[in-house]
Amino acid sequence: MDKIRTYLLGLPRGKKRLIQVTTDIFLVWGALWLAFIVRLGIEDMYNPFRVHVWLFVCAPIVAIPLFIRFGMYRAVMRYFGNDALLAIVKAVSLSSLILAVLVYWYSNHEAVVPRSIVFNYWWLSLVIIGGLRLCMRQYFMGDWFTAAQHVPFTSRDDGLTKVAIYGAGVAGNQLVAALRMGRVMRPVAFVDDDPSIADRSISGLQVYKPKHIQQMIEVTGAQEILLALPSSTRARRREILNLL
Repeated sequence: MDKIRTYLLGLPRGKKRLIQVTTDIFLVWGALWLAFIVRLGIEDMYNPFRVHVWLFVCAPIVAIPLFIRFGMYRAVMRYFGNDALLAIVKAVSLSSLILAVLVYWYSNHEAVVPRSIVFNYWWLSLVIIGGLRLCMRQYFMGDWFTAAQHVPFTSRDDGLTKVAIYGAGVAGNQLVAALRMGRVMRPVAFVDDDPSIADRSISGLQVYKPKHIQQMIEVTGAQEILLALPSSTRARRREILNLL
């Protein structure tokens, strides 16, 4: 898996975009096919590709230029964020709207396209295209199996130093993201003084109160604690260090 990831990351930008475009074409076809299955079912469904081949030709012709226009192929997959998700929503929604207009104009009485197909195509495209990109972001960040540590009876020992982050704010989350991409240390938990976020999960990590640090170490096996408190005073940091 690491070799494949390294190979893909090392490809020229042009080849990466070609792979993305080709994949999106198949994803668009898959979403459209599933839209017919959701609407008509498997047992009674005729072959939509044979009957509505024009629709399968038009779907990627409409969608791919919009995906390019909204910058979906400019986003770096490892840093895929909310702005990229919003671009996907805009591009998929607009392409579905245009496809709905084409269905309204060109559908004939012999091979009628159910109107709900376009709605099904819209939400299926969002799930498939957006979901794949989120999965690939985790894969390229090198933290594909982060969720496995929360599953009972599963464990993962990658040889990295396990660290807890003291401070679950913006700086703490940025530090977690950097550690996951750097693959030098593995963040396993947060420690924070704020009682409103205690026992919650942030960025896939459990948040512990300072008085529960020993419990955190026993549960996660943390070997080091990193401070992510850029706005705290020197006296406060010294107090935390004395506590640790």
